[in-house]
Amino acid sequence: MRKGQRCSEELRQKLSNANRGKHHSLETRQKMSQSHKGLPSNMLGKKQSLEARQKMSESRMGEKNHFFGKKHSDITKHKISIANHGKRRSLEARRRTSEALVGRIFSLEHRRKKSNAQKGEKNHQWRGGIGNKNHLIRKSLEYRIWAMEVYKKDQWTCRLCRKICGRGNIIAHHLKLFSEFPELRFCIDNGITLCRSCHMKIHSWKINGRST
Repeated sequence: MRKGQRCSEELRQKLSNANRGKHHSLETRQKMSQSHKGLPSNMLGKKQSLEARQKMSESRMGEKNHFFGKKHSDITKHKISIANHGKRRSLEARRRTSEALVGRIFSLEHRRKKSNAQKGEKNHQWRGGIGNKNHLIRKSLEYRIWAMEVYKKDQWTCRLCRKICGRGNIIAHHLKLFSEFPELRFCIDNGITLCRSCHMKIHSWKINGRST
């Protein structure tokens, strides 16, 4: 095939079918790796067009992906963990990831799955269950969803001073105590929106014996 000439779709499909399930030996892979070392990549300094990237993404989605329905073994996961230990992504890489996620809203089902996948012993910071149970509940996805529903109900406005609250200055407060009424912890009607200042006042009143 001449340089610059592209394979037809039919030929590419034949080559794909012919090579499906085949794997290069470790020796062959090492030889291929050595033969390419020091040579400039044919994509060096180039960028794929948005259309090309979209096609590549779609070609690997769902059942088309070679890893669809499979899972890494515990041994493989351990090897990946050791290989990545101590490595930190560059600021540029983290910035690109952050920009790619701006404006993206994950579904509730996706967020629940992600939350459950990192709970308890599955979490990399698991220390044998020594954390406070109430603290874990307050950090859970269900608690965050409850708080967001309370904010929406009150239109993001403090119920005491009537100030519109922004992120960082807003609290979902339980009317009936979180610790004494566990059955009402996620009840929307048992929550009101407060700014941080008013929230501190309410708790100082309770400590001093004043009624709210």
